[in-house]
Amino acid sequence: MVHSLIPTWATWGERRREADLDEGPADQLMEITSSLSNHARRITQIRNQAARHTPPAAAPGKTVPPPAPSPAQSARRR
Repeated sequence: MVHSLIPTWATWGERRREADLDEGPADQLMEITSSLSNHARRITQIRNQAARHTPPAAAPGKTVPPPAPSPAQSARRR
């Protein structure tokens, strides 16, 4: 999404400047686009960090039994 906002902001800002119009809205779009880009980069960093820190596999011989079915599931099976 950010990739489509950057050219939009650039061309829109340029057209407003050439028409001698207020550049405030284009500046706001630039600031928001920059913020979105920073947030997207941070989300990617957090995701990558979480992927590197996966929990260790269960030790051999220490398996965890599957959870017991809930009463609602048992009633549906009857």
